[in-house]
Amino acid sequence: MSNRPTLLEEWPLDPTSRTPLHVQFANCLLEKIETGLWKPGDRIPSERSLMQQANISRATVRQGLNALALAGAIERIHGRGTFVKQTKYEHTIYHAYSFYEQLSAEGVHLQDQVLTRELIDAPENIAARLQVETGSKLIHLKRLRSANNVPMMLSVHYFPYALCPDLVHDVFDSSLYQRLHDHYGLPVVRATDRFEARLPNTTTSRLLKISRRVPVLYVERLAFTTNDVILHLGQTYIRGDMYCFRTDLPARATSLMLKQEANTAGG
Repeated sequence: MSNRPTLLEEWPLDPTSRTPLHVQFANCLLEKIETGLWKPGDRIPSERSLMQQANISRATVRQGLNALALAGAIERIHGRGTFVKQTKYEHTIYHAYSFYEQLSAEGVHLQDQVLTRELIDAPENIAARLQVETGSKLIHLKRLRSANNVPMMLSVHYFPYALCPDLVHDVFDSSLYQRLHDHYGLPVVRATDRFEARLPNTTTSRLLKISRRVPVLYVERLAFTTNDVILHLGQTYIRGDMYCFRTDLPARATSLMLKQEANTAGG
């Protein structure tokens, strides 16, 4: 005897219910997403397939899909299909940050896959940024970082070998910044970040599982440790559909604002 769920079990829709059929259908879709049957980034069946599976009209299917799209649960991409929307993480910038620590604080497990860890001779352009001699030894570290098993960012780092020679073979499974602080006595005391949109190259798009036509957020960081020594140059390529940054900015003081403050102070 087959254990395959019946049509009613898979799609418990009741045409006699006071709840509109498209709302019932949308709730069924949402349940499949929330229970993990369809995961973020997954393509859900076509309208025709859903019509046949749930035994409902195309109009009902479209109404249900449109409702979920408006709710932000799915996204409909012309020419490609309908996909479960990726979770988007927001990072408020207050200070020099660690992606690992930031996401861990939100309950997200950031998984690292080390793609490259090697000792290289500093190219001229990288040496200039790190303020070291061209050809001096650098540790080149490249990691693919995933959130809940979904590729989110590709991180490339260059460290002066003289600062942390053991890093070329050190094994760590938590925050790189925490490791540098605890094991090498190299805290990040400040950093300069530059943000820009870029189109990914073939390798980056393949690793992040996105189209080459989809821009990524490129973050370039120059991090400094004690005595304003440059600790590393970082180049991170982040999926724009999964991560964003936010900063809260005070208004710039104007002559009118200053005059109002003076009047208030004067009673």
